[in-house]
Amino acid sequence: MMGEGDCYEAAAKLLYMHRSCPGIVLVHGTVTGQGPIAGIRYGHAWIEAGDVVLDPSNGRLVCARKSTYYAAGEIREPVARYDFEAAARQMLETRHYGPWKKRFNPHPPSGEKRSPKPDKRGFSGPSSPSLQPTPSGPEKW
Repeated sequence: MMGEGDCYEAAAKLLYMHRSCPGIVLVHGTVTGQGPIAGIRYGHAWIEAGDVVLDPSNGRLVCARKSTYYAAGEIREPVARYDFEAAARQMLETRHYGPWKKRFNPHPPSGEKRSPKPDKRGFSGPSSPSLQPTPSGPEKW
């Protein structure tokens, strides 16, 4: 389902839950879609812990070796990696879950754009209500 992803929020929350794990980082990069969005490049977020990738987007948890995940998503460097402190700082400064660098196409495959106006809690987020920050988001961190 194009444009209905929650990868930035889901990955940020997974990072928060496992922030004490050594070497765990939040990653933003550009991937190539599969299935209905095959061949479309778009911004995406996931978690890395050593050689393991965890992708908690869209209500599922994909766990794969980094080399396998990068090959499947045709992921090329550069990607942006954030430890918990750096990710929390970005979320507090920008008031959204990401992406924080323009090179990681901020538009989902459907062309949705993040709203420039903050919501009632002061968060700017994607136009889809399902992607809005929730009360368990960074404001409670």
